[in-house]
Amino acid sequence: MAVSINGSTNVITGVAVGGLPDGIVDADMLAANAVTSGKLASGVGGKILQYQFVVDTSSASLSNGGTSYTDLGTLSVNITPASTNSKILVLAHVCGSQGSNSTQYALLFRVLRDSTGLMGVVADGESNNAVSFAFSPKESYSQDGIMSSAFSYVDSPSSTSQITYKVQGACRSPAAWSYNRSYRDYTSRAKGVSTLTLLELAG
Repeated sequence: MAVSINGSTNVITGVAVGGLPDGIVDADMLAANAVTSGKLASGVGGKILQYQFVVDTSSASLSNGGTSYTDLGTLSVNITPASTNSKILVLAHVCGSQGSNSTQYALLFRVLRDSTGLMGVVADGESNNAVSFAFSPKESYSQDGIMSSAFSYVDSPSSTSQITYKVQGACRSPAAWSYNRSYRDYTSRAKGVSTLTLLELAG
């Protein structure tokens, strides 16, 4: 079929597949969101679309126990997914220490998506399914040191609205404990730093 141009309708017909010169269609000619995941080669999905993170250097002495969780410093990050198919990789790292040198209780942490707790590893025999991760001081003088624990989770929020992820902490018993510092807060001791990172992965 011969190539024809209809001046009334501005339609070109008869162009064979591959008949256009290389480079004639550039990114500016593509409409926004015109390329869907179904048109991408196998294995192309899963790209990192954006990242959000916070580094928290604040510190606090706490005594909340059991399931009485409290927000930890500035460990809260907002993210607005580009697609409902996106996954959010949540990476949390928390520093803390126990406040009693006679009896050690597990320090419990959970990650929330808005008000929903993310499921993770339930540690130290705890049956509370809100626990995302935990660690238990082992040294008799753990109050003088800093311990840390990390958490990773691939979440499926199925939303394009802004979402807030945050970390909360508690002690298994209402014993004194500290966040991001040695319990005795000696100026000569190293100070903890905690982080929360969010990566949006293309669906």
